[in-house]
Amino acid sequence: MLPPTPPSGPPPGSTTAPSPEAPSGPSSSGVTPGALLGEARADLRPVLLGLAAAFGAAVVLTLLMLLALVVSGTEPVDDGDASGAGVLLFLPFQVLGMGLLGTMGLSFEGLSGSLYAPVYWVSGTYVAVTALLARRAERQAARPTTTLERVRSGALVGVALGVVLLVLMRVLAMRVDGSVAHTASPSLFLGALLLTLGALWGGRWSARPRWHPALDLDLVVGLRLMWSVLLGWLVVGVPLAALLALVGEGVDAAVVLLVGAPTVAVYLVELAHLGALSAGGEHLFLFSENVGLAVVLTLAALVSTLLVSVAWHRRRMRPAGADAWSWAVLPLAGLVGGLVLWVAGVLVIGGGIAEFSGQVVLAPAFWSMFVLAAWALLAEGLSRTVAPALSPGLPERVGRLLDRPRPLHAGEQTAVATDGDRPAPRPRTPEEQRRDRRLVLAGAGVVGVLALLAIGYRVVDSTFFGPEDRVEAYLDAVVAGDLDEAQDLAPFDFEPEGLAFSIGFGDDAATDLFTREVYEAAEERVTGYEVVSTDVSGDTAEVEVRLEGLSGEPTADLTLYRDGRRWGVFGDWVVGEAGLAGIGSIYEESATLTVNGVQVDVEPGADQWLLPGSYDVDPYADNPFLELDGEPTVVEPGGYASIASVSTPQPTQEFRDQLQEQVDAYLDECMASTELEPEGCPQSAFSFGDDPRNVEWTLDQAPDLGEIYLSGEFPETLYLSDGEATATFEADESYGFGRPDYQPQEDTSYLAFQVEVDVDGDDLVVTFEP
Repeated sequence: MLPPTPPSGPPPGSTTAPSPEAPSGPSSSGVTPGALLGEARADLRPVLLGLAAAFGAAVVLTLLMLLALVVSGTEPVDDGDASGAGVLLFLPFQVLGMGLLGTMGLSFEGLSGSLYAPVYWVSGTYVAVTALLARRAERQAARPTTTLERVRSGALVGVALGVVLLVLMRVLAMRVDGSVAHTASPSLFLGALLLTLGALWGGRWSARPRWHPALDLDLVVGLRLMWSVLLGWLVVGVPLAALLALVGEGVDAAVVLLVGAPTVAVYLVELAHLGALSAGGEHLFLFSENVGLAVVLTLAALVSTLLVSVAWHRRRMRPAGADAWSWAVLPLAGLVGGLVLWVAGVLVIGGGIAEFSGQVVLAPAFWSMFVLAAWALLAEGLSRTVAPALSPGLPERVGRLLDRPRPLHAGEQTAVATDGDRPAPRPRTPEEQRRDRRLVLAGAGVVGVLALLAIGYRVVDSTFFGPEDRVEAYLDAVVAGDLDEAQDLAPFDFEPEGLAFSIGFGDDAATDLFTREVYEAAEERVTGYEVVSTDVSGDTAEVEVRLEGLSGEPTADLTLYRDGRRWGVFGDWVVGEAGLAGIGSIYEESATLTVNGVQVDVEPGADQWLLPGSYDVDPYADNPFLELDGEPTVVEPGGYASIASVSTPQPTQEFRDQLQEQVDAYLDECMASTELEPEGCPQSAFSFGDDPRNVEWTLDQAPDLGEIYLSGEFPETLYLSDGEATATFEADESYGFGRPDYQPQEDTSYLAFQVEVDVDGDDLVVTFEP
């Protein structure tokens, strides 16, 4: 049902005159370029002075931020850094650009970044000063300007200002060490155009403010009340927030809040009225972050709503209950106000590397505007029940603060200034009063039931379906060795929604060792846990747990993401980043490993997923001649770990026995020789004489087989040494003079030789190279 057309005429007793929007003088049709320039020149002075005031505000904010850095112990510029001093010189100009809705862009050697964060103190200064001077010029003009002239002149000056600012911000870019930062961007041009057009049009219109007869003036009153709510949070809420930041975080944090106070006020309004902030696909609810602060802000929102209801009761044009439309005006104003706050609260951070880029948008949740409309409906109900009883008893100063001159339609000349001057409304009948009470009680009951349902839902969702519940289920599976269940709850390939891009370090990792048999056989593994803390932020949660069974009982941080709904109602959480699992690198090409005594077939050389614990990795378990003599590798919770940097292989006893057997046979054969230098043997003896005879070799000491160094790949080359043998023989010492004179002699030989060891099935093949 459409609302009835509101009365467009003046109240009884008022006088009327021709509309000021119908100026005398020549028509604006067929305007010449000279006339256009004349209109633009008339608006040039307010714009330039407004721009100067905005630059002054930018300078003040810059100095405030620099002072905060100095107080916090940070030097804004290094001594002797000329480029840094240039940055400080040009910074106020770029702050001015951000105040005119420009986007700060940064580029450096293929890297890029951007920041859209309007500095509304600068924006407000520019709009207020420009509008004030435009209103003064309008009042001093020989004739009122028409709407067409205002739009035409404002658009022309706005376009010119946008072009000039684009060039100026690019020329005055901040440059240091090859990086360039400036606000010359499409948003700067568009912001300069819109702010200039709005300030000039609004300033000249406010000289003789009249609204179109088709517009419901109650809607104007409601929008003004929404603006008053934002101003109240800006004046009261932001200073208190800055004070808390000063005590808790320091001067720099408090200054940042004050510099961004208008945006902070927008966020406070949204959060206090049970709305939410949205960033990167996640939602931030105040009750999820700090219940105490949420309760305080919600109580403040209730007080604010009560004040709005009293002011609405005193200012509304149409009597309460005049028609059904009267119930919808204030909620509609709340919806429009919420839409404006949604646009004003947008912050955008972007970045890129080469052709890859992404951005994160922080803004009030889109549905929060409907929540504000619901609060406005509550204020409407209070204005019909509670406000009539409170309004007469208000102090005079408070009453004047709540009263404002009512808006006027075009053609009206007399404004009703205060509640006391407004004609008394028709007395309400008892039946109408009872009907309003029933409606308000029914509405309050519905709101109360919805609030209880919402609170109960949050309690059930956080208690039985919250991140802690999912973490406990995951850790129970790890403790029980149910690694299939653990992998379902913490999938290795999970990627949260809302990320511009992601890098999967474990995309190629295998799960050959991620088995119950391997993990249960570990000497050190997770046998219990304790949840230390839980921090929920929108759709992300950080849960700190202490792990029992591992050396030192370390703590680990598990990141969880809200991923859909369980049964379509309650939040469903998933353990992200593979939970406790980490990547292990095995530097071995063997296709069969023995891990914790369990033989496993693996992909040679592939990385492996492993849970925290100790792992005794033996790639030679099926080799009768090689074994490892190292300590088990301990895998820490999460992250990337080198879990099996394999130790040097050692010879098995079978290797030693077969090698010793063949070395003994070789030496026995050599010791049986009757030559001083037998071929293919390691020994040799020297004779002091001719024609040695009766040669006998005795093995005094066999070569040492104690320390054998192997590479792990056959054939292996070994060097055996530290052996001794003695040769006894007779030699002719006559040296050719007279009869032969054989005398006994003895010589000792050092035994050292090289062997090549290969494998033939279950046998070693030893080749001797003396």
